[in-house]
Amino acid sequence: MKRGDLVILANSNTYFEGSYGYDLGKENVWVPNGTVGMYWEDPDSRGGKFGVLVEGRLLWFDQLDSRTIDETR
Repeated sequence: MKRGDLVILANSNTYFEGSYGYDLGKENVWVPNGTVGMYWEDPDSRGGKFGVLVEGRLLWFDQLDSRTIDETR
């Protein structure tokens, strides 16, 4: 993925209905499966999580909880 790519977020554990994103203030934000965000920051020292803009808010997610949307289709 590269900055600006749209991604769809879904928990990698199929029995969960979403995943938690973390903002810089260490607040957990519940994001339902199927939520679309924009890939913004590469994985860094935050435990390998990457940054996604979701409704104007930068949240950090596990790399297994997303996939790139193929905008060429």
